Amino acid sequence: MSERTGRPNARHRRRRRRANADRTPAKRLSFKTIFADEFCEIRANRRALKKADRVLLSFTGGGHAMGGMRVQTLEFVGTASRQGAPIFITDLTRSWGNRLDFPRIADRLAPYLEGKEVVSLGNSMGGFLSILATSYLPIKTAIAMSPQFSVHPQIVPQERRWAKYRRTIDAFRYDSLEGHFHSGTKYYAFFGAAPSERVHFKKFPVCDNVAVMVFPGQGHSLAQWLHGQGQMDTIISACISGTFSLPMIRDAAGPDAYQIGTQHRSSMMRSLWARLSPLVRSPLGQR
Repeated sequence: MSERTGRPNARHRRRRRRANADRTPAKRLSFKTIFADEFCEIRANRRALKKADRVLLSFTGGGHAMGGMRVQTLEFVGTASRQGAPIFITDLTRSWGNRLDFPRIADRLAPYLEGKEVVSLGNSMGGFLSILATSYLPIKTAIAMSPQFSVHPQIVPQERRWAKYRRTIDAFRYDSLEGHFHSGTKYYAFFGAAPSERVHFKKFPVCDNVAVMVFPGQGHSLAQWLHGQGQMDTIISACISGTFSLPMIRDAAGPDAYQIGTQHRSSMMRSLWARLSPLVRSPLGQR
């Protein structure tokens, strides 16, 4: 960091580029369409799938702004490929799964998943789908970056960021993620602490197989920030290997990160102490 300008100097920029660089041979892999209909496209590299012991289902999000349009592109290509063989699943109409034929998708994917460890991964809408898919596919670990718990107007009326796409959903078969967390899957959800994200992470269940991490100072672009810090691979690898922990997350992404549940219990203890401490310090309490 330049002391004069406070901006990244050339050395710092090179370090950031190296951290963000996708050095895996996955960049040279070609991903062919293995299933498509008017609502869904699935792409993979069949040769990589035959060799891999682990498959990562990468669900595409709503897309990135480009020339006034939001373009859906394959996401987590390098990260997923370094952890196994990726399969990329795109909800083409951005329906949060409501137009996807999950039983048909599961049937088409079955030959590629048989005998393999299956992990799902996604950002934003893709994160929502990575959790929803555990109701249909044999997923051991589901990892979601900034997922929505719901986009249904009656469940999250304050959520207006994707109103354009929400209005096109004729019928909600999946109005939320309630009922789509299963005991045989380990779930990891990562959020920024912005109020727009709090609307969703506060609705996630608090239980042993669901870890919800919150990063103060971050918003919906948390995945982009983690990539920029060079920590995305570290976090994804820890989730898959089972070595994930709050101290590990704090070492990787900063000391202010906290986990829902543990943070809630700490808040309860602080609140209880605030109510009891005057009594403990009073003459009556001293007797």
